[in-house]
Amino acid sequence: MLWGGLYESGSLKHLTYELCLNAVPRGARGFVEISGSSTALALDLLGRRRRLPTVAVTDASGRDHLTRRGFRGRVRTITSIGEAHEVCLEYERAGW
Repeated sequence: MLWGGLYESGSLKHLTYELCLNAVPRGARGFVEISGSSTALALDLLGRRRRLPTVAVTDASGRDHLTRRGFRGRVRTITSIGEAHEVCLEYERAGW
């Protein structure tokens, strides 16, 4: 049985991503997620453990939700999926 609700991120995604942290390349600069909800919250929590920042790429509604839930990472507010894709590509090119 998995009790994801016991984690700060509030979902089983925390457990899933925790298993993947060992595969994060040593030179990684942080995590970038197109999300305004539990995925970004889980990555934020796990990133802090590894001292890796998390960036959530989301719309204004997602930004507000993350703020209310205690997200400590950086938020890039976008207005379209196309813009979100471009923002993520910028981070990827920079080593995130």
